[in-house]
Amino acid sequence: HVLFPSTFGEGRTEKQLLTMSAITMTTTAECMGGGVKESNTRRKVPGKKLSFVRVVGKLTLEECRAGLQRANKKALKEIRTSLKWMIKEKETWEALELRARANLRLEMLCDAAVDAGRALSLYERLQDSKTANGREVRARLLATRGKALLDYGSYRSAAKDFAKAQELHRSNGAYKYLHNLVKRKLETAEKRREDEMAKIPVTIITGFLGSGKTTLLNHILTEMHGKKLVVIENEFGAVGVDDKLV
Repeated sequence: HVLFPSTFGEGRTEKQLLTMSAITMTTTAECMGGGVKESNTRRKVPGKKLSFVRVVGKLTLEECRAGLQRANKKALKEIRTSLKWMIKEKETWEALELRARANLRLEMLCDAAVDAGRALSLYERLQDSKTANGREVRARLLATRGKALLDYGSYRSAAKDFAKAQELHRSNGAYKYLHNLVKRKLETAEKRREDEMAKIPVTIITGFLGSGKTTLLNHILTEMHGKKLVVIENEFGAVGVDDKLV
């Protein structure tokens, strides 16, 4: 399970390599019951203190899939790293889907949505997506992206993905539940927005002579900020000044 980089022996003599390979203690801990395997190694180098080195093995696609179900946060990061190198060597929809699920559990919502979308596009381009199995895979990928968008707060896009997933795989009740859930959240958000729009926010500007009230008002009225504003000014004094300046 220990994989050294190809540049490990560059610039070192045979004697140095033999010295560095003198392992004084090795303990192997197996994480998550069959997924990531780690090696904790101590090497004795003459003239130096005992060093502690941690080397993590590269996982296969099946190991990532099996470990994803019961992995903790630390193991999820290791799975994500293995999938990253896998995708870098050859981009497949299976690896992208697994990384999307790992990102979702790590609460990396934007990355999860992007990976699920890439996996969906790749699958539709390379596989027969009209078969029963193809519809099931597409529904699963849409639901994964929908979950990321739902947690991110993009309710409209999530609702579209869950609706498509439900249409593709009607026998899965989870998609119907998620679609109804996001519809309720969308209705609540719309109602809250309507309530906020019904109220008109008011800001009162006061200050002593020369504090910059007129300058601020001119800035509000002339700046291209894209907001609709109304200014009501009630100026006190024997002589009006702002009617010529504002």
